[in-house]
Amino acid sequence: MSAIFISHSSNDNAWAERIAAWLRERGYRSLFLDFDDRQGIEAGAEWREKLYRQLRLSRAVIALCSEHFIHSQWCLSEVAIASDQGKNIFPVLIEGETLPNLVQPIQAIDLQQDEEKGLDKLARELDQCLNWKDKLPWPPSNREQRPYPPYPGLAAFQEKEAAVFFGRDREIQRVKTKLQSLSTQAGSAMLLMLGASGCGKSSLVRAGIVPQLRAEAETWLVLDPFRPGGNPLLWLTGSLKRAFERADQPPPAPMATAADFRSRLEELRCDLGRQDLTTLVVIDQFEELLIKTQLSREANEDEGEPAEWFLSFLADLVGARSGQVLLLATMRSDFLEKLNQHPSRLLELAEQITLPPMREEGFSAVIEGPASRVGLRLEAGLSASMAKDTATSDALPLLAFTLRELWDRIASDEAFTLKHYTDLGRLQGSIARKADEVLAAAKLSESQLSELQEAFLKLVRLDDAGLFAKQPAHREEFPPQVLPVLDQFVQARLLISGKQEGTLEVAHEALLRNWPELNQWLAPHQKKLEQRQRVRRLCRDIKHDEASIRRAALLGLQAMAQSDPQAIEGAAGPLAELVAAVPGPPQEW
Repeated sequence: MSAIFISHSSNDNAWAERIAAWLRERGYRSLFLDFDDRQGIEAGAEWREKLYRQLRLSRAVIALCSEHFIHSQWCLSEVAIASDQGKNIFPVLIEGETLPNLVQPIQAIDLQQDEEKGLDKLARELDQCLNWKDKLPWPPSNREQRPYPPYPGLAAFQEKEAAVFFGRDREIQRVKTKLQSLSTQAGSAMLLMLGASGCGKSSLVRAGIVPQLRAEAETWLVLDPFRPGGNPLLWLTGSLKRAFERADQPPPAPMATAADFRSRLEELRCDLGRQDLTTLVVIDQFEELLIKTQLSREANEDEGEPAEWFLSFLADLVGARSGQVLLLATMRSDFLEKLNQHPSRLLELAEQITLPPMREEGFSAVIEGPASRVGLRLEAGLSASMAKDTATSDALPLLAFTLRELWDRIASDEAFTLKHYTDLGRLQGSIARKADEVLAAAKLSESQLSELQEAFLKLVRLDDAGLFAKQPAHREEFPPQVLPVLDQFVQARLLISGKQEGTLEVAHEALLRNWPELNQWLAPHQKKLEQRQRVRRLCRDIKHDEASIRRAALLGLQAMAQSDPQAIEGAAGPLAELVAAVPGPPQEW
């Protein structure tokens, strides 16, 4: 919905268009002008309903006052409704000397004597009563005229959803202040945002930090956030390419080193005529790089080489300690030690900031803020009841999922009620209920159910604590007959069909912890996966430089081969081949 409503007579359309263009130049893209092709009243729509709905949801009303305005029944009605609802009203005199009675007590802005001075005053007044979110547009309604969903579910908030990202204003300002500090000093060029799984790191960066800094285009050049995936340099290159496209410049030349990347950024700053711009590189879920390198080492594979190379690339980039290129990365706190042990020594070059768990008032804002933006009614007591239920693990993802389920199941003109919420199973039961519904609708035979269980095993790994964690898998790893069922889980937003190299992955690890059926599927395999993981680590150690470590690893493998030969064969191959691969003469090990 639009933050600014332009009230005007149809005889003053030219003035209304001028004011709308001026607002957009100042960054206000969330505005309603009834005849606008993009955000106005669509052909065939019930215009009165749309008009008054937009007026009700607006934060400020600019009334373009003229003789035509005073004699328009609809214009006077709009001002009366806005006044009754306590809106910020800005009377702007574009013709004549008389104002409507309702706005006469309000100091008007006269554009007839000195238009530039009057617009400057209007700009100052708008900036005082509106915040940065009010400048952001909201995606248009769908074909059924239902507003774009204000709750994304388990998926992270994206930049286009920044207008309904609530609950983290304090943390946004804290991170923004830290980045501004790093940009003005010749110290660390990397800020690592740490936090537990499910605390909202990705949403904070994508819908909080990025849009705010993009609005400060005179200071910041913000590249599109990306996840590392299997080829992180490819994703960084794509992010840089889109920055060149937005600047109407030809694609950048290929790059192979951190120096190349800095050179491309220098070219872009030169093309923009802003040598003092600070470029922000944003990497989301940074732990993916560490997971990739660890799994590859354990499996003696080369798939981790792009990740290893990219970590060294980043160390070279931030090691230059140039305030003109900053790296912002989100990472789960439990990976901090792995990063500390990595040969790139990247952690030594970074400053850290930890995202704390959300407070109860933050959860209330997550519920009520988006609802107010799109005109959604909440039954009295619902928000408090949901916020109270957040005293549990996975509170934020469970709340996000439940809100999206409510949105999808309830008609546009119907309020969210406590009964709706209870019927979903409240926070703790909403994910399980949805997953069970998908599973029941699939009507699988025993063999098909077994295939689905095997498919979910490919989507998990064991973390260092021996707990299940999500991991992406390529679609071609799954039997063709199971893909339609997995796609049903994607449609239910429980799995994600990733753009990154055609992958599937669990939407959030909250699913692994809150769907009892899945827990039953995974539990029998936990010991097997732990054993395979141990075998892979021993295989890695038999190639270690230290003879004592090689000997201990080989003895461990020999003991496992006697107790469980299949574990060796399944995870690493024939033991004889492993022994042959051990460096050094036998007497050393």
